[in-house]
Amino acid sequence: MIKVVFVLVVLLLSAIFAYLVLSNRKDSSKELPKSKATQNQEDEDTSSTANAQPIETEPPEEEDPGTCEITGSWAMVGTCNADGTAKYTQTYKESKPGACPSSVKADFKPCCYQKGDWEDITECKSNGKKTQKQTTINCAEIFKTREVDCPYVGPWRKTGGCASDGKQYYVRDVINSTESREKTEDCCYMSPWGGWGGWSACNGSKRSRSRTRAVVNCPAGTATSETGSQNCSHCAGYWSTSKCKKDRTWGFKNQWWKIVTTNKYIRTKNGTNGGDNSCPSNGYSTSSEETKGGANKDIPNC
Repeated sequence: MIKVVFVLVVLLLSAIFAYLVLSNRKDSSKELPKSKATQNQEDEDTSSTANAQPIETEPPEEEDPGTCEITGSWAMVGTCNADGTAKYTQTYKESKPGACPSSVKADFKPCCYQKGDWEDITECKSNGKKTQKQTTINCAEIFKTREVDCPYVGPWRKTGGCASDGKQYYVRDVINSTESREKTEDCCYMSPWGGWGGWSACNGSKRSRSRTRAVVNCPAGTATSETGSQNCSHCAGYWSTSKCKKDRTWGFKNQWWKIVTTNKYIRTKNGTNGGDNSCPSNGYSTSSEETKGGANKDIPNC
C-alpha cells in the first residue's frame, strides 16, 4: 500500500512539474516580437485549430523506492499488555530511508499475558502442596495453574491404647510447618486382672478369694480389687450311746452283770469347699463293766 501511495505522489509531482514547464514556455513566447512569417504561420494555425494535435510530454522518471532486507526475527518490546498483545520489532536493512514499510519495522502481536492474581483452587494436600490458578490471555495450560508449597498439618492419630503410665500417645503428619508432631494426654489405664489368690478359711457357710489390678488416672472409685466367694460347710453328726447287760455271774449272796456300753457316731453332713471335715466317720466303740444285778434291772439284756 505504501508503495502505491509513493508512486502516486511521484506521478502527481511529475505532472505539476510538467505543467510549470509548459507555462514558462508560453510566457516567454509572448514576450518575443513576432515576424511576419511567424504571424502568418500562427494565422494558418488558427484557421486550422480543428486539426491541432495535443503536445506530447515525456512522463517523469519513477523514483527508485529502494530495497528492504529483514535481518532478524520479531522480538517483544517491554511487557505483554492486559489485552494479550505486545509491541514487536525486528531488525532490518534498507538501501534508503523509507524503503522498508512501517509494518516491517514494528507491529502489535498476540502474547501470553499473566496477571499474577494467583488464588487457591485446592486445599493443602498431604504432600505439602496446593494448586493455584491465575488470570491469563493467549497462554498455554502450563501457565494457567501451578503447585506451590503449603503448611500441611494432619489429624492426630493414636499410637496404641492407653499406656501403663496413664498416658495416651498421639502422632500426626506435619509438612512445611513447625507445628508439633507428637503429644500425650492423660487417660484411664486399667491393667488386666491378676490371678486369683487362695481361698480363705470356711466360716461354716462362705469362703472367699480376691484378685487385683493396676489403675492409673481413672475416676475415683474405680475398683482395684475384686472378691469372689462360694458356699462351704463343716461336717456334722452326733454320738449315740446304748447299754446292755450280759454274762451274769453269781457271787456270795449277790448277782453280778457285765454291762456293755456301745458308743456309735452318726455323721449327718460332710464338709464341703474347704470346710472342716474332721468329724468321725460312721462307726462305734464299745466298753464294758461289771455291776450288781439289782442296780441294773432296767438295762436290757444284750
